[in-house]
Amino acid sequence: MHNKFFSLLPATLFFFSSFSIGAIQETRMINFENKISLPRSTEEQLYKLGNELHSASVDKLYSARYWGKYGTFSKVGMEVQGSLAYGMALASSSDLDIAFVYKYNNGESMNRLSPIELKVNAVNVFKEVFGSRYNYTIKAPVINLSNSTEDVDIAFFNVLNNSTPLCSIDKRCSELNYGKDPATSEWYRSERLSLYSELDNVFSKKTPKREIINRSGKILKVWREKIFSDQDVKIPSIALVTMIYDFSKDKGTTYNYNKSTDTLRDVTSYGITKYFKNDKCEGAPNAKIDLPVYQQDRNLLSRLNSSQRMNTCLKLVEFNKALIKATSAHVSEADSVKILEPFIGQF
Repeated sequence: MHNKFFSLLPATLFFFSSFSIGAIQETRMINFENKISLPRSTEEQLYKLGNELHSASVDKLYSARYWGKYGTFSKVGMEVQGSLAYGMALASSSDLDIAFVYKYNNGESMNRLSPIELKVNAVNVFKEVFGSRYNYTIKAPVINLSNSTEDVDIAFFNVLNNSTPLCSIDKRCSELNYGKDPATSEWYRSERLSLYSELDNVFSKKTPKREIINRSGKILKVWREKIFSDQDVKIPSIALVTMIYDFSKDKGTTYNYNKSTDTLRDVTSYGITKYFKNDKCEGAPNAKIDLPVYQQDRNLLSRLNSSQRMNTCLKLVEFNKALIKATSAHVSEADSVKILEPFIGQF
């Protein structure tokens, strides 16, 4: 790890050709992906659950007895969010994130209404519809419904008809009902509803490129789980997805997505330089990773303090150095696997 070769990272080795002849075969990584991925049957069950929760409660929620007493609520629909939406869900987490999407008074702002009052109304609706099936908790951005087998976060988005300087209706500018109590409540301006289409635009859909990107993203998320398992506050998984997004957008058509280990090597090299300045992490205390679309608090590292950002960078550098060594032409596949196992587990 103290080889002078590594001290040149990541500024030069990000440009390591994507045509690496390193030892790890992609079939091995495909098998690993199958092992760590949320099963398709579970994905289908979660989508079904989201539709059931929405269809069973939405009419009552928007009725004159509940939200309808504040104005007219027009249904836009239910949208699945999180890792299910961008195709990188892991078997270790079967939580469901969904959004109730609507228009208030044909797209007016709700800034004169209390977000918490509406959330309390929503909890009452869910209790009336689902009874003792769930425990109900108001959290900052969502209402959580949970029991021994299900864990569902429900967000509420009001789609707006007017843009602001930073939030465009062309990108589905909306207000997220935010806050867990009156002190933290606000209508949080966001383009989050366009996030998944934006990822699709850059990652592409149903292509070999997207397969490599999804596989790489899942492996990065496994690395996050393993390396930061003892930390309550860790880099959000969407920040790792954003790292791949920024890499893919910057490289455009000049990069060839041939192997997931090569992509991970190059993405981590890129991320170290872009967000943390260099492999000494000199930019870590003030590091930012901005969500691809606008939201009020766009920096995905905002919850990490300076020491946590430094630790994140140092761990990323360690993983990057291991990836560089594991994808070297002179290293056998067996040795490459041994190099990476401390970071992502057995594969």
